[in-house]
Amino acid sequence: MTDQDIRDLLERMATEEPTPFFDAEPLTRRARRRAARTVVVGAIAVAASIAVLFAGVAQIRTARIPANPPEEPSVDLGIFAGVRGWIAYGDTSGIWAVDPAQGGDPDGQIQLSSERGDPLAWSRDGSKLLVLREVPGTGNALYVLNADSTWDRLTHANEYITGASFSPDGTEVVYASGKAIYLVGVESGTPLLVTDAVKFPVEPAFSPDGSQIAYFDGWGDNSNSLRVMNSDGSGVRELTGADYQHIDELVWLPDGSRLAFSPVAGGLFIVGVDGSGLTELMIPDGENENTAWSPDGSRISFQRRAGTPGQKVIDGEVIDVTYCPCGLGPLVIVTLESGEIQEFGYGGSGPWNPLAP
Repeated sequence: MTDQDIRDLLERMATEEPTPFFDAEPLTRRARRRAARTVVVGAIAVAASIAVLFAGVAQIRTARIPANPPEEPSVDLGIFAGVRGWIAYGDTSGIWAVDPAQGGDPDGQIQLSSERGDPLAWSRDGSKLLVLREVPGTGNALYVLNADSTWDRLTHANEYITGASFSPDGTEVVYASGKAIYLVGVESGTPLLVTDAVKFPVEPAFSPDGSQIAYFDGWGDNSNSLRVMNSDGSGVRELTGADYQHIDELVWLPDGSRLAFSPVAGGLFIVGVDGSGLTELMIPDGENENTAWSPDGSRISFQRRAGTPGQKVIDGEVIDVTYCPCGLGPLVIVTLESGEIQEFGYGGSGPWNPLAP
């Protein structure tokens, strides 16, 4: 891709027609984020659960815009001190952080916890990690992994949570469960209803200033549309038609003017908060998983959903084989401006720690 190609693409970002970034096949994606993804050689276990409406919560949250936290955290970062700017991910051995600057060094990763879980988001000051974990017999639950290695459980009812994110100041978490969207304080742990005027919401995400919440709503497997509402549940507006199947990794870009998301039907999309400028970014090599964006929106990390390469011995001869065509490969990072693809050979994709290295 030439410099002129890149300039032409950036000029087209504000147009209405989707424009592929890479000359590659559209990617096909699973979309709802699953609880505690388990990647093993030979199989992936995906826990399925029926969404249960959280009953008995009738309070409506009043709107407020959280204050922006300081650029440098005033709290002790503890186990997170050495992972500024790193990517958090989960696997069968626990929760890890991987340095996106060390693509050739498998030692560039740190285990944050031996407990399994699916990291969803960092607090903006880098002191907390929001994690979705399975709870046997009851669906899944939201937890916060603190800098001192302790865990706080935020949700306690029999639920199936379909996405969550921190408020900008890190004091609250918005999440979708069943047929409603809730807000829970990190300290209080008492869920408040934001809205139940939804069908099956997924991936709720606070805007960078905390004044709005974006989410997808539809029928779960089909007919989902992207919507944005005020943080008190009022002023709902639809940004896209009900054209999407499962959705994953709905995020706001840092300036709050656009949103990015990944539908199962293919592609990574960016759209203006007013619904304009829908643009498709193509990622090479087909189907990908666990898409996440760097804090400045300049890079995308993901894992290829393909067979896992390996070797086995047959009659004394070492044979190259591919395990589990439904498995996830290691970490891949794409720089959008240049199109550079960084292959890691290890690690996984997930939320990027927002602090500068």
